[in-house]
Amino acid sequence: MTQAQLPQKTVAKSSDTPSTAALMRLTGYGLLLLGLFDVVAAFIPVNFTNPIWEFQFLGELVERSIVPLMGLALAFYGEREGRLKFERPLLPLLSWLSLLAGIAYFALIPLGITDAWKINQINNQQVSAQVSQKMENINKAKDSLTKASPADLDAAFAALKKRGMPKDIKSPQVMKAKMSENFATVEKKLNDDSEKAASNLRTALLKNSTKWNLGALLSGILFVMVWRITRWSRRRVPTATPQ
Repeated sequence: MTQAQLPQKTVAKSSDTPSTAALMRLTGYGLLLLGLFDVVAAFIPVNFTNPIWEFQFLGELVERSIVPLMGLALAFYGEREGRLKFERPLLPLLSWLSLLAGIAYFALIPLGITDAWKINQINNQQVSAQVSQKMENINKAKDSLTKASPADLDAAFAALKKRGMPKDIKSPQVMKAKMSENFATVEKKLNDDSEKAASNLRTALLKNSTKWNLGALLSGILFVMVWRITRWSRRRVPTATPQ
């Protein structure tokens, strides 16, 4: 009885294997299509020579590289066993595309480093422009205070006194000195805030640059490894000659 049941179990197990492999391969092809859609979406709208767009494009490719990598792993599952006819030319094509993808990711690394440097320059220029605009307004106010006549100071003192002036300001001259001190305080705070803003932008940029460039390196290595491991798909299968 035991010997009669063993072949049935073996046949049942072998009949499950092709369907499982087919499901994994189908999932792999689906992931590869999704990865292709991601690449197309990342390209639109194309804006090469713009370092900000190029840097974000690099980040999107690195962040989504797991999808095609998983798709390739599943598509190549089981090597040649139980393959459909359309898969025979498709597998070597996918293998070579893996190599091209790896080379492309390696090529993105110097581009990412260059773009990060350019973006840092742009950020510094924007912060400097904002500071210059605010400093220009402060300097205009300081110049107006310096050129103010005694009559102007008296009028300003009287107007501020009606609004509730601090008790330590008892004359127009004290008011002028206090305003000069406030200008100096505002200038110092403006410089400190601008340095902090530039530092925060630089830190965030360095973080993303390190993450995405290392990610591009790792993705490139993985794609090249897929190409090497799947060399079996690029070999011609000898056909049996009739006797």
